[in-house]
Amino acid sequence: MTKHIKQKITFKKTKPKNLFDLYMNAKQHSHIAGSPVKISSKGGAPFSAHGGYISGTANRQRTMLF
Repeated sequence: MTKHIKQKITFKKTKPKNLFDLYMNAKQHSHIAGSPVKISSKGGAPFSAHGGYISGTANRQRTMLF
């Protein structure tokens, strides 16, 4: 059975769009993660990071499901 993790984090000195772009852009995300990331902002698109340790699909509400 798939488990869902819900996490809430507050970033005080940035805009939501900047964070979304950082996480959903493969090149930028790879830079901060320190390893290759495959990701797309399209709903239903698969993503993976950290050598496949993290993977899932992006949903239509602009959040990630692991």
